Amino acid sequence: MNKRTILIISISILLFIAGLGFVVSLLPSEAHDFSNVRVIAHRGYDAPDNSLMAYERAAAAGFQYVETDVRFTKDNIPICIHDVKVDGISDGQGFVEELTLREIQSMSFCGSKILLFEDFVAFCVDHKLSPYVDIKNYSSYTKEQMKILIDMISSAGLSDDTTWISWDFQYLRWISKYDPTARLGLISNSVGRDVISAVELLKTKENEVFIDTGSVSAQGVALCKTADIPLECWTVKRVPDKRTYIDPYISGFTTDCILD
Repeated sequence: MNKRTILIISISILLFIAGLGFVVSLLPSEAHDFSNVRVIAHRGYDAPDNSLMAYERAAAAGFQYVETDVRFTKDNIPICIHDVKVDGISDGQGFVEELTLREIQSMSFCGSKILLFEDFVAFCVDHKLSPYVDIKNYSSYTKEQMKILIDMISSAGLSDDTTWISWDFQYLRWISKYDPTARLGLISNSVGRDVISAVELLKTKENEVFIDTGSVSAQGVALCKTADIPLECWTVKRVPDKRTYIDPYISGFTTDCILD
């Protein structure tokens, strides 16, 4: 073997090792046991958000927890939709709360029809999934509407398996009034003492409360530990992102990808 061949082989080995180093650098610095963590499919998985297909694919992918967004139509029917308006996500126009169910059902949402909250609940029952129900803010919902949601979940036998989350503290208070055992998560961009205080006000003698944050910091984790409040986070968009969230205290990840 001549010197040129040896040099080429040596360079190839070095490049291979460097490549391995790059791959390793994309992985978490420490292992995280996701078997003990809730991994929640964000509006379903690998299909139009909040569509029946998205939840079918989430179930097929092995998710146990599935998140959906809920808003009410003009005629007081809860549907699974994130945005306050249908503009841009359908071939229609208008605010959800100003449109009747019939009007919304006549629209196409990325090739899908709108999913009724009632049908989402039934799907969860049939596929043994645990719902995360995000009650959307920027709408003037009533206590009676919260009762409609609670009753649907209760009638389906899912009260013990459902988690209610919202940016709106008052909506969660109403949920706890109707079901003192309901598991509640206050959504927040970050964790501070004000958020801790708000979550503590949501506690009953029978429920579990937690913070659902979009920004995990060492300080936020420390505050939650001190207050003994569980911490979950959103939204992991791709597998390498989980490096950002690695901390043994975090008990849930809302994600757009499969974590393993």
